[in-house]
Amino acid sequence: MEILCGTELILIDDRYGMDEAHIYSGAGYQITPNFIPYIGYAYFLSENTQGVISHENVLWQQFLWKLYHSKLFNVSNRSRLEQRKNTLYSDWTTRLREQITLKIPFQNTKYSLSTFDEVFLNFNHPIWVSDKFFAENRAFLGIERQLSKAATFDIGYIDQVKFQRQNQKLFTHGLYLKLTVTQ
Repeated sequence: MEILCGTELILIDDRYGMDEAHIYSGAGYQITPNFIPYIGYAYFLSENTQGVISHENVLWQQFLWKLYHSKLFNVSNRSRLEQRKNTLYSDWTTRLREQITLKIPFQNTKYSLSTFDEVFLNFNHPIWVSDKFFAENRAFLGIERQLSKAATFDIGYIDQVKFQRQNQKLFTHGLYLKLTVTQ
């Protein structure tokens, strides 16, 4: 059994500064050295570019696949299904998040170059989410620091495209911070 908890913060270049803050926890079981399924709960706090704050409760299930692992680089894939509930609305929504991650360790250090690309696919469209199936894309480039055997910290640049209602696209970029602890 593996316990996972962490927090993410995305700060963007607008007058409000914060885009999203996530607190998440979950449990998983390593079935093979390269495959771990998880279930969990997350709380999302978001602020849009007009300063409107929203709160979400999220139930999630995910598969973490280690696709390639060597001293030179590591490639993994995370498939996460989320059931989300905005506290201002009665409707639940479901989306799939697909993330592919590449990490290149700096030899003999606790640091790695870290990059990922993540797509967000909406399966239903209540009024408070994008009416697009392909709802969002995030690209990240940064540094991961191994804090301990169980903890990592990521910091870097994130670029986001959100496909909104009325065929609008919102492009944001900013600072991405993530702390992850597994036991």
